[in-house]
Parts: sequence; C-alpha cells; structure tokens
Amino acid sequence: MTRTLIAGIGNADRGDDGIGPAVIAALTHRLPDGTRAIALRGDLLPLLDAWAQVERVVLVDACTESGAPGRIHRLHNPSAAELPPEAPTSSHALGLAETLALARALAEPTAAAPDIVVYAVEGFCFDFGAPLSPPVAAAIEPLAEQIAADVAASDPR
Repeated sequence: MTRTLIAGIGNADRGDDGIGPAVIAALTHRLPDGTRAIALRGDLLPLLDAWAQVERVVLVDACTESGAPGRIHRLHNPSAAELPPEAPTSSHALGLAETLALARALAEPTAAAPDIVVYAVEGFCFDFGAPLSPPVAAAIEPLAEQIAADVAASDPR
C-alpha cells in the first residue's frame, strides 16, 4: 500500500519549471517502502485519483520569483490563498491551487483527507529549451534530502 505520494510537477523543457521532475529524479532509491514518487508534466488530474488512496501527498513545483531564485517554501495543508503564485508559463492545465480545491471538493465527506505538503521553489527562467537556472539547480539536492528525511520521519515503521 502506498502511504505517501510525492509528485514533482513541471516541464523539464521550460527552464526552472522542471524543478519538480528534477527532485523526483534525485529521490530515486532514497524513499522507504510505501512511498511512490511520480513526475507530472502538466496534467495534475492523476492527483485526484491518488487523493483517497494515500495518507500523505508531497508536491514539488516551481513558483514565481520574489527576490530569491532557488528559495524553497514549505507549506503544510495550504489553502489556495496561501500558495505562492505559479510560474508565469505554468504547464498545468489546472493550476495547483485549483487541483487541490477540486480534490478537496470531490472527496467523500467521510474520507480522511491526506496530509498535504507543498514545496514551492522560486524560479527565475521559464523559457522554452532553457535548463534549470543555477540557483534552482542548487536547490535540488537539499530539497531531495529534506523530503526524504520528512518522509522517513513520518513513517511509523
């Protein structure tokens, strides 16, 4: 059974929008049993399918820069208003805030909502064909370590 789902959101072909998939790649072989890690390029609807089947959802996505590219924001069970603005060229059909709101609205009233942690990384460059900017690339390893430690700490085994 999957207890924790980690989803790295973004498009690796759009500069810093690729932070989510890059962190998922860095998490390979670091996660305990019962943890599933996926990269979502643009369609966030698979999160809705997993919503009722896990205890915890960890999301990694790029957000707009507010003065410090590569800065990591950690939000626990955020409301839509608490989420940082998405990347200006977001590849998501539905934004993260809309997807979370929809998942919450569709949840069965008797079902326990999963614990949600969002890691939003301030991006700088979202151009087509661009690589991750140096400050965002430098955030990959520390963020992967933090997520792996958080997941391990929440694992009751």
